[in-house]
Amino acid sequence: MVAMHLADLPSRSALAGRAAGLVGVLRGLPAWSPHRRRLSEETIRVLAGAGVFRLRAPRAYGGFDRDTETLVGVAVELGRASGPAAFLACATWVPTWLAAGSGARAEVFARPDVVVCGPVSARSRPVPGGWVLDGRWASVPGVLHARWQAVVTVAGGRPSVALVPVADLRVVDGADVTDLTGAGAAGVVAEAVFVPAHRLSPLPAGSLAGVRAASWVGLVVGLAKDARDWYLEELVTDHGPSFAGGPAVPALLSHVQAGHAFTALSSAERAANDLASTVDSGAVPAPDAVDEICRLAGDTVHLLAAISGPGSSVHRVARDLAAVTGHLLAEEDTDVGDLAAGRPYLVDRPATPPPPRKEIR
Repeated sequence: MVAMHLADLPSRSALAGRAAGLVGVLRGLPAWSPHRRRLSEETIRVLAGAGVFRLRAPRAYGGFDRDTETLVGVAVELGRASGPAAFLACATWVPTWLAAGSGARAEVFARPDVVVCGPVSARSRPVPGGWVLDGRWASVPGVLHARWQAVVTVAGGRPSVALVPVADLRVVDGADVTDLTGAGAAGVVAEAVFVPAHRLSPLPAGSLAGVRAASWVGLVVGLAKDARDWYLEELVTDHGPSFAGGPAVPALLSHVQAGHAFTALSSAERAANDLASTVDSGAVPAPDAVDEICRLAGDTVHLLAAISGPGSSVHRVARDLAAVTGHLLAEEDTDVGDLAAGRPYLVDRPATPPPPRKEIR
């Protein structure tokens, strides 16, 4: 473990530059392993080499402990390169930030490039020396690459974060609710998992929802930029745009459509940076901030898709964006403030246990 001194920390622009340098590299790599559930090992090495997994890790353990404006800049560039790789990166930043404030951080960050997944929620009960957790989650992004999982629970009447080794959990064949093949998602089951007291800490004060939003919106903008990049490239290689493979669109009409798309993209990027700046200042973003960023990015991609042929890569980006925005908006609807009332994280067990699923590791 090597502490990161302030003078050695890469700047915000340097980290974004590293990520930008990965665009050509990641586009040239196979997006996933032959099993099509996880990213290729080479992709993980490339992300780790750029410091992607260290962005929210504590400096005392070799991390960068960067603000969310940095996350936005890095996620934008990763989104241009690979939807699944960027999704995994964004999925690690909130649980890594939670782990950084935990009493178990020396264990978790023994390897500074460690992948932490979550946060998910579970029921807990006290036992001598710690707590016992029970939970079942249909899909946890990144768990197939992770060593630790962050779990939010109510312990002793207060919202808390538990850090659990993935080796202590049962990883099962689950639904990929992200619809981003290769993002390392799988189902996870915790059955009477013991968590020592030092691995459970109070949930950090402030807006977890805001931190979560700022960790994801850069990816939304990055995918919109990816659509722009593909559109401009195909404009040259395919000799002009077309509506769904039909007759060539008159130049004036395509220019107007593209102009609207690029304007929406600029607005989305500005709004994403504003949201992160708000979070870093300790304030709470506007309730509709994430919705607006998703809408603007969606407008960008849909406008470009409308003037791209049926075989255009813009349509693949549109599918990735729909998956990411669906995940982000669904997460946003889960208010961490409900933890105090035990809802929606703490739910009763179903009367009839679900059928067992195939264990995949």
